[in-house]
Amino acid sequence: MDKQLAKNSVEIFVPVEKIEKLIEAKLCCTSLATKLLREEDPSAYNMAIERSLFSYCPEPFETFPRELGFIRGATVFSKSVDKLLKFASEKLGRELTLPPKEQIYFEGKVGDATCFLLHLSNTVHNELFLSDILLQNPKNINLREETSSEYKGLGYGIFDEILANIQKYAQRKKYTRLGLLASNKINMEIFFRRGFVIEDTHIGERAKQSERGYPMVRFL
Repeated sequence: MDKQLAKNSVEIFVPVEKIEKLIEAKLCCTSLATKLLREEDPSAYNMAIERSLFSYCPEPFETFPRELGFIRGATVFSKSVDKLLKFASEKLGRELTLPPKEQIYFEGKVGDATCFLLHLSNTVHNELFLSDILLQNPKNINLREETSSEYKGLGYGIFDEILANIQKYAQRKKYTRLGLLASNKINMEIFFRRGFVIEDTHIGERAKQSERGYPMVRFL
């Protein structure tokens, strides 16, 4: 882990100085290298791969083999990404391959309080997947049961600026789409207003019914 990350590498995505001015405090920015992130917290990357693979599959959820894992709401939890890859390839009638497990992870803290967190992963769709994004003012953390980046005291266009920076990076790296999994209806509506749409798949339909785990995409 890089304890002191070079500011200019963070600010490709996050306007650190603007946030520091808003919260009136200095941020300690850290990053996890791809290798460490895979070893310490592979779940977000696996979730991105699982979601991407299942959006390929025309099969309804009821035909999902139990030996591959289980489904909660509209989210797939596989026991083996390799087996899931084989299953998706068979359903499509062509071989799918996984991309390199490249990930980007930045976190900014004031003391022990997290101010921002950004985690991006690449997936099988030539897609840059927003595995996690969090913004909050450490001095004014909202404790609502239903929370989102708009309700944690760090608005002022910061969220939109980060999304714009992510899009610029994705286009520069030749990604063709941004993807994410909105955890609830509030977050789904926030991203919908910013140009993301619910995928027109059986996963998307199931998410609408359960009102959680919305697979969303914005084409670049």
